[in-house]
Amino acid sequence: MPWAQLLALIQPHALVPKRGRPPFKPAMLLRVHCLQQWFELSDLGAEVALFETHFLRNFVGISGTQPIPDRVSIMRFRHLLEVHDLSPRILQVIIAKLFTHGLLLHTGTVVLGRAYRR
Repeated sequence: MPWAQLLALIQPHALVPKRGRPPFKPAMLLRVHCLQQWFELSDLGAEVALFETHFLRNFVGISGTQPIPDRVSIMRFRHLLEVHDLSPRILQVIIAKLFTHGLLLHTGTVVLGRAYRR
């Protein structure tokens, strides 16, 4: 995944805390968002999955006693992507990256391009 490129799209729109607890890092919430897309998880489903599955916490970058993003934080990040129309741009970056490796994204599946066929 081209994480740096994706974060560059999101960072200008990231929420800046004015008071209260600090928000979760955009990199962490971006990975949660990807998990939601890949596993068809709701905001609550993503929160529960992170609580229950060590592998998912590790992927998102949560270690030890770090707090896990709650469904409201996940929802706010998703709304941030919607308001700024970032989801289609994120998908374009991912598709371009796959294309450079001879892969195509088609309804959630990876199809091998000519360079990888035997």
